[in-house]
Amino acid sequence: MERVRKSCGFQNGVEVDSEGSKGGLCMAWKENTPISVRSYSRRHIDALVDDQVLGNKWRFTGFYGSPYAQEREESWQTLKSLREDEGQPWLVCGDFNEILYGFEKKGGLPREEQRMEYFRSRSHAFKFEAWWVLEDSFAAEVKNLWASTQGNLLQKLKYLQQGLRQWALETGKAKNRKKKALTEQLSNLLEAERNDDNMAEMIDTKLQLNFEIDKDERYWEQRARVN
Repeated sequence: MERVRKSCGFQNGVEVDSEGSKGGLCMAWKENTPISVRSYSRRHIDALVDDQVLGNKWRFTGFYGSPYAQEREESWQTLKSLREDEGQPWLVCGDFNEILYGFEKKGGLPREEQRMEYFRSRSHAFKFEAWWVLEDSFAAEVKNLWASTQGNLLQKLKYLQQGLRQWALETGKAKNRKKKALTEQLSNLLEAERNDDNMAEMIDTKLQLNFEIDKDERYWEQRARVN
């Protein structure tokens, strides 16, 4: 892994060896970048970045969650122990090998709701999703949440965060149901006898379905940029 890192032009870095054919981690950075590695394991590499541009220090943790259900608790405990040191701003990137909601998964067996709920209970980071703005109810939901709580700015933001998470969960489920219904409707229309009414309904259904697909594309494009 060190040879691969150096061939990519990174002279500085740290590697965690794989266990047979499984795992293996690497963090690499450019020369003269002030980074000090704090700790590492088969699940993470934690480092402190001395940011010369911003004039402060912040933490970066590369994290890889176990793909095996029986080892998930170990992964979350590792992340929890790292979280206890909150002296600096903290950025966590990597692959958690888990999802928050069922609509995030495409193909294969459906993920157990219990596992997703377990992950949600340990995930406190708030992420604004690009597809939200395409939902008709989004703007009204934000205004309603913001207006319905008292307190200072941080308290209002926390309430907004909690409300949008619940809204996103319910909206995501409804979005999947709507897309499935539109797909079935379009399939029936394509098999039916063609006439003016049929063609008009087909065009309308296609437009609605394309709009729902566009929301999914926004979702995956956002994750592709992060990765």
